[in-house]
Amino acid sequence: MQVTDSEWVPSSPDATWKALHDPEVLRQCVSGCETLQRKSDTEYALTLCTRLAGERHRFTGRILLSDERPPQCLQVVFEGTEEHAGLAIGHVDVTLEKADQGGTRLRYSLHAAAGGALAQIGPSHLEQVSRELVDNFFTKFVDYMVEHGKAYSAAMAAPGAVAVSEGRGPGTALSWLMVAGAVVLIALYYMFTH
Repeated sequence: MQVTDSEWVPSSPDATWKALHDPEVLRQCVSGCETLQRKSDTEYALTLCTRLAGERHRFTGRILLSDERPPQCLQVVFEGTEEHAGLAIGHVDVTLEKADQGGTRLRYSLHAAAGGALAQIGPSHLEQVSRELVDNFFTKFVDYMVEHGKAYSAAMAAPGAVAVSEGRGPGTALSWLMVAGAVVLIALYYMFTH
């Protein structure tokens, strides 16, 4: 399955990158994260708990980061499992670029596969659910940036602020981990409740 699209974000690429790497921002856009453990600079373990078909399910996931070039692009490789639901694996390629009309054009390409009970749902339904979940995440993120984007831009312009392109902070991997892991696990939730 592949989902490719783009979103317009009403802030600069640096401010957008910084917000996408802010765990507090992502907590407002994604729910259900129980634990998040840093294994290395590029590997994280994640546990999400959610209700499926009236029962509580705990999903575990692993995220690997690669090809990160702030504030331009990143690849997130993920896997998520649940004892009764099966397995979801894949990767997301994300790029940010300055939009002609101002703000940022965020492009993403999600490539995913499912195993176990998830694989029986069918690729067209999985793609539809994935599109809805990704759209929902970005709608919440864009709404957040409409309200708070100026604060990120001001922080980037403050004296002594380090430009995003100069390096990766400790929150970078955490935030992308939460996005990718949450999208996978929310997709599992949606598929079992609808």
